[in-house]
Amino acid sequence: MAVMDARAGSARVSLLEQQVRELQNDRTFLENILDSLDAHIAVLDDSGVIIKTNKPWQKYAEANKLGLPPDTIGVNYLRVCDEARGEASEGAEEAAAGIRAVMDGTLSEFRMDYPCHSPTEKRWFFMRVTRFAGAGPPRLVIIHENITPLKEIQEELARREEELLAYAKRLEETNITLKTILDLRESEKKELQEAMVSAVRQLLVPALERLKTARLDEAHKKELEVLEITLRELAASSIRTLAGRQLGLTPMELQVAMLVREGRSSKEIASLLNISTETVAFHRRNLRRKLQIHGKGQNLRERLLALT
Repeated sequence: MAVMDARAGSARVSLLEQQVRELQNDRTFLENILDSLDAHIAVLDDSGVIIKTNKPWQKYAEANKLGLPPDTIGVNYLRVCDEARGEASEGAEEAAAGIRAVMDGTLSEFRMDYPCHSPTEKRWFFMRVTRFAGAGPPRLVIIHENITPLKEIQEELARREEELLAYAKRLEETNITLKTILDLRESEKKELQEAMVSAVRQLLVPALERLKTARLDEAHKKELEVLEITLRELAASSIRTLAGRQLGLTPMELQVAMLVREGRSSKEIASLLNISTETVAFHRRNLRRKLQIHGKGQNLRERLLALT
């Protein structure tokens, strides 16, 4: 009987040893998984003390000479956040508040981005805090992931967007400047046309009228006629530019308008254009309508002269 009990006890011990080995293997397997991740991972107890870290967390602590044990086991992470000062304190207060909120159940999860620059490079990290599910004392998992490449892309995009906005503003300013220049040139062109028409009306037309009364041979009369036609065409061209586009005048209306400006009577205009006086009257009515001249008290010639 004693032998049998001894064998049974030995079997139970062997089973327990096997279960312990399996648990150790499972633990080693899980630790290897955690160590193979790029993220820095730590587990905190309900007071904020670190009870477990993975290899990336330990390497980071050692490489950055944080003045803590390499594995940071036993360090109160909340106290480190609370006591952070200087450049290292950026985001520490927010992180501590988030950890406490997950710990007391106010939040199921806490996340934040934060800068963690070194003397040689700029770095950004993403922090995530979650709580262990299930029974037992509260445990928190802290995960830090290096998101520097993502932040650099975001900064580059923001910089390029800023450049595009600045370029768009410069382009708008250039367009405004060009419009101002074009408006100025158009104004100068109009002034030049007005001056030319005024010179033709005030200087050349009276001179031509005087020459018509002089005794000229046929050759000089022909030259005078050509000169008058040329001046009339120049004046008509100016009127077309100054008023034709805005008023929508027809070619015949432009010719009638030019002759009315010169002070010609309807009969004279009919003779010069080889049309009837009724047709002249028709075009004069159209001119008055397009120039918005209402009532007999307003003079068509005065309005045409005012255009230039």
